[in-house]
Amino acid sequence: MTFSDFINKDNRRQIRNSFPDFFVSFQNDLSNLTLKAAEINDAVTLEFYKNEILKKELSLNDYLDSILGNNVQKINDRIIAHFESGNHFIENLPLFIIRRHGSYSGDEGSLRRRRGWLVKFNNAWIVYADNFFPRHFFESAYFVDSGSDSEFSSLNMDLKMPYSSGGGRFEKKHRIFPTLTHLSASSNIYLSHLHDLNQSNYTLSNIEVSATTILGNNSDNKFGYGLIENWDNGKQIDGDKNYRIIDNELSEDELNFLKAYNVRMLSPFNYFPFPKDRHLKFDSMNGESHTLRNYVEKYLEIKYKDSFNKFRQVARIKN
Repeated sequence: MTFSDFINKDNRRQIRNSFPDFFVSFQNDLSNLTLKAAEINDAVTLEFYKNEILKKELSLNDYLDSILGNNVQKINDRIIAHFESGNHFIENLPLFIIRRHGSYSGDEGSLRRRRGWLVKFNNAWIVYADNFFPRHFFESAYFVDSGSDSEFSSLNMDLKMPYSSGGGRFEKKHRIFPTLTHLSASSNIYLSHLHDLNQSNYTLSNIEVSATTILGNNSDNKFGYGLIENWDNGKQIDGDKNYRIIDNELSEDELNFLKAYNVRMLSPFNYFPFPKDRHLKFDSMNGESHTLRNYVEKYLEIKYKDSFNKFRQVARIKN
């Protein structure tokens, strides 16, 4: 299956019913049991309880062996190849993704969100995505086993990459790309970052820089959500849809940051599935635990070796 097949809405029902057996059985366990992740003798063990009685145990390594998709390395390598040499959009400029402006509620949130909207700088394009967009790439590792390094650029050029999981009437005004809900929307697990997109630092020109330093956090920044008029008065790209124009060039550091930021955003090496807090005992480590993240990172480093080290390098993660 290719990534294009994977995001084709006509295939989604069949794919949703084809998750690996362990993924399904683990979901069932979480519906009936409570889990505790504990560090014991320099290893992490997952303990499953019912009515405070221990029912079974599973090592973290065995859990990761079973829960991660068979093609996480292949998807990671294709993502890196795309951003290193295959990222070509309109006018042969690169297209980068910014995940932000989606956490506000009510009318304010509706007016800030720009999911699937485009911005054109003199030397690059920006598209806004929501928090759920990276899940497509993580989930694809269970199913996608073929395709070319140019597939992601082709989907972008054809305006078929689903950068949004939904949105109201306002967002449709200038949304150029389609919407698609991720397959595990109703599951008992969530994806925990190894290295956070916005809170962790990036090494640029031998200096540790935060994402906020580059992206800013308000409407006036070049990467901000801007004014609706910025798009209303922009250029047309798809029927009555417009893109915003910013007559400015992104700096070399900004371009390098965006490449690293996008690799962190999309690579399945930067995520691991873990039960939501409501399925954990009160004294359990959760998916945000620094200790647990370190164990997962060590597992990936040992199993995927050079490929994982390449991810760290391109994602500009400090050693």
